[in-house]
Amino acid sequence: MTRFAFVLSLAVVSATCGPKPDMMPIDMQPPDAGVDDAGMPMVTGPDCRPCDSWGGVEAMGPLASPLDELSGLASSTVFPGVIYAHNDSGDSARFFALDITGFELGELTLTGPSAIDWEDIARGPCDQTADAGSCVFLADIGDNNARRPGYTIYRVKEPTLSAVLSGMAVAPITLDLAFDALPFVYPNGTPHNAEAFLAHPQTGDLYLISKEGLGVKSHVYKFPQPLTPGVTATLVDLGEASFPKSTDSLVTAGDIHPCGRSLLVRMYNRVVELRAAPDAGFESAFTAEPLEAPSSPDEPQGEAVTWGVDGQSYFTASEQTGQAMHRVRCARAP
Repeated sequence: MTRFAFVLSLAVVSATCGPKPDMMPIDMQPPDAGVDDAGMPMVTGPDCRPCDSWGGVEAMGPLASPLDELSGLASSTVFPGVIYAHNDSGDSARFFALDITGFELGELTLTGPSAIDWEDIARGPCDQTADAGSCVFLADIGDNNARRPGYTIYRVKEPTLSAVLSGMAVAPITLDLAFDALPFVYPNGTPHNAEAFLAHPQTGDLYLISKEGLGVKSHVYKFPQPLTPGVTATLVDLGEASFPKSTDSLVTAGDIHPCGRSLLVRMYNRVVELRAAPDAGFESAFTAEPLEAPSSPDEPQGEAVTWGVDGQSYFTASEQTGQAMHRVRCARAP
């Protein structure tokens, strides 16, 4: 892996940018998490218990104005309470750090690559080594006409956001991030459209879920390891998934639970959870029976989903201007 670096600079902030986020919500932390000596959140680890009863959908707040075609969400584990987000095709090579209300904390740019059709974002280990560190993966995988000769995942080290989170800098800040390009093709070189990209939080394995036509089940593809920047990988076809059902719309996003035993799948019409069999590996979740999970009726084009770092909540959002961040929490009995 190449050495990661970043350059920090303050953005020009107008009166419309909102208040300095001294009191950024951090209530998506795991139970019993506290703060360190510098007042920064500490993570004790997610709650791995399956949730058997979800609460209602909460509107957290309006999404930051640059996110007019939001297409992906991913929760940070380095900075609990931070969610990364990005736009669909048509934007530059950038993504954003938000708090859980949708308030913009920073604009994160990649200098050099294009953003042909960024469709999803995930957070996971940078690679499969013991000291891999935490990375954000940006998936340039959209291909509505199934014509692209190849696709790319951009990998960046999770940025340092301590200054803005501690109130030492005024939000939003701007970070210019170094990156690795992970090009890939599908088996036999056949192009596919996809909008769901997942990173396993323990193994570092990467997955794509294809976006097929109505009534056609998705296929799941896996990246071969090790990940080698600049070298085109050929994905492995893991076969047909158990979704979408014949009554569902198309798959637009996905995310793996922080404990690595289940996943959320977003479709335009609903959200489902799939759990790995107790006596099988994680990948058995892709063929499990989908379990209904709440989603907001106020999301006209549901494009994004991410687990909260606590493992007992998740966040969703929609494409189109003027949308809100939504949260669902487990309604576990005390």
